Amino acid sequence: FMRTCAFRTLRCQSGQRFFTSPPRASYVDVHTHVYLPRYVELLKSRQEIPRIVVNDANENRLVILPSDDAQQNNRKIGSEYFDIHSKLQFMDKHNIRTSIISLANPWLEFLCSDRAESVRYATLFNEDLQEICAASDHRIYAFGVLPNHHDSASNVTDCIRQIEYMSSALPGIKGVIIGAHGIFGKGLDDRSCLEIYQCLAENNLCIFLHPHYGVGNEFYSDYGHALYLALGFTFETTVCMARFLCSGMLDECPSLKLLLAHCGGTLPFLCGRLDYCFNYDAQLTQGKQLKKTPLQYVTEGDNLFFDGITFEQNALLHAVRLIGAHRIMFGTDHPFFPPFGFDAEHNNDLFWTSTVKNQQIIDQLPLDEHVKNGIRNQNAVDLFNLSKAKAK
Repeated sequence: FMRTCAFRTLRCQSGQRFFTSPPRASYVDVHTHVYLPRYVELLKSRQEIPRIVVNDANENRLVILPSDDAQQNNRKIGSEYFDIHSKLQFMDKHNIRTSIISLANPWLEFLCSDRAESVRYATLFNEDLQEICAASDHRIYAFGVLPNHHDSASNVTDCIRQIEYMSSALPGIKGVIIGAHGIFGKGLDDRSCLEIYQCLAENNLCIFLHPHYGVGNEFYSDYGHALYLALGFTFETTVCMARFLCSGMLDECPSLKLLLAHCGGTLPFLCGRLDYCFNYDAQLTQGKQLKKTPLQYVTEGDNLFFDGITFEQNALLHAVRLIGAHRIMFGTDHPFFPPFGFDAEHNNDLFWTSTVKNQQIIDQLPLDEHVKNGIRNQNAVDLFNLSKAKAK
């Protein structure tokens, strides 16, 4: 029988696989987003940020950032945001054999006051993602979402149920995307989430940590989106992870794995200062006996992983030397940063300069080829068990 998959333009027949992999691909993309059609309709139904508005030219305009408004400061979104064929075309164009897609920000945070809707949409979106994975012939996997409502009597239980459902019934899902404000808006170091983290670790599901609200937004308003994205997002991730490392919660779930967006923000560059200040502050060191120092959490072990989206070779090389190349993976942040002149319907066969730039940076690293291949693909294959994964 015929059924419509989560992407409107994709139709699949039960039991039939119809996507073909490129003959030889070089990259696994761990940071690539999608606005599921069901999510687009939800955002269109809203009157407050986040929302999608349709302007006088019949264009869908995305209004999601604190600096956005429905009239001017927003962005056009086309089928590259929600069409699986556009995603695959982009992948083929840039030699990407596999992508781990994730719902783009702000996820379900605007449903935090409605338990029923939060749970319902989390389940629906995760099932939509699994349906895409199942039809993709192992080219696409996904990070799911958790219900993040603020009903303290049930929110932890609802998250654990969703994790167990994903682990048992949705094999294409390899982890969950969580905003840098934490599952319930109280940060990643919110101790009420410890049981959730432990459940994720037990089920071998990774946290993909991604910013949305920004830090220092009062300083950015004169320069469009540029400073919100370049500084606000990266600082938000840095603050989030600094608090999490100082909290000691990683000691209580030592097998938890986190993938940090945008190469961890500024964490690779400030972790030494964080470490010194933390250890210098006797009040902290007496109150929190960590098994490792904050610096050791970043530079040692296998808890923290980083995408390589830096846009600058020396920045990525510093991260490689500090963290180790085996914990860094390729990402694109698609479909954001489209090339100038791109139009999903009329001018879509273009190289994305943002993606090509980060590919070239990896190519030019002064490292052995097998190390660079790890960043391109093998590190992700190993972390997410992609060589054995079956998205049924």
